Amino acid sequence: MAVHKSLFRSLPLRKNTSGAIASMLVLCCASLTPLLGNAQTCLPGQGCDLSTLTGTTIAQITANSMFKPISTMPFAGRRGYFIVRAGETYEWSTRQADSASVAYPSELTLVQTPSTVPSCYGNDPDGPEAVISWTAPTDGAVYVGLTEEPCTANTAASVVTWRCASCPELPEVLVPMTGSNEVACGTPVRLLDPGGNGYYPNNANGYTVLQASGSTRIKLRGTGAMETEYDKLTVYAGTVPVGTPMATFTNTGFIDYTGAPGQTLTLRFSSDATTFMAGFDLQVSYLDPCEAVGIAEHTVELLNVYPNPTSGPLTVELPSHMKAMYLELIDMRGSTLRTWRPEHAQGLPLQVNFGTGLAPGCYYLKVHGQEGVRGARLFIE
Repeated sequence: MAVHKSLFRSLPLRKNTSGAIASMLVLCCASLTPLLGNAQTCLPGQGCDLSTLTGTTIAQITANSMFKPISTMPFAGRRGYFIVRAGETYEWSTRQADSASVAYPSELTLVQTPSTVPSCYGNDPDGPEAVISWTAPTDGAVYVGLTEEPCTANTAASVVTWRCASCPELPEVLVPMTGSNEVACGTPVRLLDPGGNGYYPNNANGYTVLQASGSTRIKLRGTGAMETEYDKLTVYAGTVPVGTPMATFTNTGFIDYTGAPGQTLTLRFSSDATTFMAGFDLQVSYLDPCEAVGIAEHTVELLNVYPNPTSGPLTVELPSHMKAMYLELIDMRGSTLRTWRPEHAQGLPLQVNFGTGLAPGCYYLKVHGQEGVRGARLFIE
């Protein structure tokens, strides 16, 4: 079993009988160097001393292109801990336009762990709001602190938001708490744990099937924060979570996995009864086209073929303007098994007989015309 080796070693969040959340993380983080934004969104060499702020090491993760609240920064004088991916641009904001809320002159400071020297500072000199825009050159982590100018704390209720500004805007799919769902081949999505953009629930045990066919490969890329060994995301080949895992992701860190060509993947998430963390947030993409029965069906117009299933001759209806040049019968591997050339001109139904000796199963019928190609699935009994 291939086990993901995180750059971070973490202890989980646990809920005691009073409902309070406690957490500890032992950090080992790569140093990051910021790419500078404009003068108000990333001022280098300026900012507040985050070591004086109330800190937390509850890991925050996102691949969301929309701003979402940060639960660990409820008022000025707090700092949050964020896992970031190389090449992605992240933004932290106290602007109302970004779904944030402050009632005082606010400022934001970004520090690259394990350094304590401010490396990025955001402050609006003409109003109370602030924003940081920063691009991570390597996988790693940062602290971001919220303060009231100049570098002070207060008790005013505040909402700070953040997002991955460079991440694509994709439909969200949640691995279910129990049971299963699936994603069609070639459908890019953001795949999240059952908690969505919040913390995952206890006692989860559901899975999502990512369909693949033809030459496509499923690529997973994102971040995760899960209780080591007890809460995990497991990748299986096929449509059910059984057999030898292809990869297992746990702990806090980075998730990268690419399946084999045509390999459907099943992702199962499980959590225990006492722990909750940020979970995972993945971009699911597809490398190379999805093909069904040897051909990318979405690239051709469909034909009406009957009887289907068939055990002998069949009729293929053509549009009135189409002149068929020749027909191919293609197997599941994309290999052409039989060809047939019609005797009449365009527009009439074709009576086709590919002969005997074909094994029962699923095939693809591809009709080549002077103006293009059409196709249809064909089941032979």
